[in-house]
Amino acid sequence: MEKVEILKYEGVKRSLNEIYQAVDLQFAFAYQKEPGVYQQAHQFVLCRDFLHDAIWAYHCKRTYMVYGFRFDPLKGDKLETRRTLMLIKLPGIRKYIDQVKKILHLFEKRMRIKRTKIYATKQKHVFLLESSRTWMSATQMISLYTLLIRFACNKNEHIQKMLDSVNSFRELMTVWKSATGFVIHTCKDATYFPILGMHLSTVLSNRKALGLTVKDSFINTKREIPSEFHNYSGIISLCDKQTASCSLQAKKQHSKLMQLKKAK
Repeated sequence: MEKVEILKYEGVKRSLNEIYQAVDLQFAFAYQKEPGVYQQAHQFVLCRDFLHDAIWAYHCKRTYMVYGFRFDPLKGDKLETRRTLMLIKLPGIRKYIDQVKKILHLFEKRMRIKRTKIYATKQKHVFLLESSRTWMSATQMISLYTLLIRFACNKNEHIQKMLDSVNSFRELMTVWKSATGFVIHTCKDATYFPILGMHLSTVLSNRKALGLTVKDSFINTKREIPSEFHNYSGIISLCDKQTASCSLQAKKQHSKLMQLKKAK
């Protein structure tokens, strides 16, 4: 596997208010400096919601600080939006890379977008993913992207067997919809399977109608309260009625999703 060079983030590494994660997988956006050399755009984060915050700040050209995380395009913080460049970090991550590629490719084939390429780096336990810009088009999309990666890196044997058993997006949705009892209680991530299995096909087929575009997801949300945007702008808030009820914007999008499902 081709190795690339990653320049470490040199900004202030802040203490982040992050909840416990069963998978100690860390994420950071990157951008290319020169051929084969990429710059880490911000400190590594466990909480995937901070990635929403970074894209929001970049598109709105505003300083954003929430729960200790800061991203400030006005002071030179950068992202690359013509494609998705994501660093992932986890001890022993190499053994999960094939699963990461598999699950992302299932979704990318379903959406008919460019397939993800994965590169080893010269940093220990760090890999670089190069993916379609579609994943950067909305908070819900980058949320789904990173959730899929975390699923693939979960050492839980039931999740790994589930990924091994499927070879298409449709098969995966069928398995997720039928996940009950013991399987969904093996870890927190697995509790999302039924709700995602029920709704993701509709979400992916109606991204524009649901407002999953740069304009609707970022530019039109400039006035949102940072903490509310941070907490309720992910894929679960879109798909789950109870979670969506905590945010007016999420509630509107969930209602639209339900309308689209009924119209099928």
